[in-house]
Amino acid sequence: MENDEAKVRGAALRGYLLLVMPSCGVRSFAELARRASVRENTIVEWWSKGKVPSNDSLGKVARALGLAGGASDLIEAYEGRRAGPGRFVTDADLETLLARVAETAVRRVLEEREGFDG
Repeated sequence: MENDEAKVRGAALRGYLLLVMPSCGVRSFAELARRASVRENTIVEWWSKGKVPSNDSLGKVARALGLAGGASDLIEAYEGRRAGPGRFVTDADLETLLARVAETAVRRVLEEREGFDG
């Protein structure tokens, strides 16, 4: 797997973790690492350096979070097939959405003015 692809997958997994950690009472990746008995760097490098997570690490993290689906939930998130409890929105998705909203709002204001022809 290419490093860039692994970083993207890691970012998807990070987003999933950020969504589920609060409901599990986990406030940080450092706390998650302690609960899972893995190094914090092991977790963070999944998205920061594009390291592919091992099944062992994913299993430990899943158990620490009490995920019903176990490591499978995390593998699905890594593969982009699970967005967690709610839709995961990346920063790029959010920027695109906000740009569209702003553009639509400006267009509506201009259309309400007399003589605007688009």
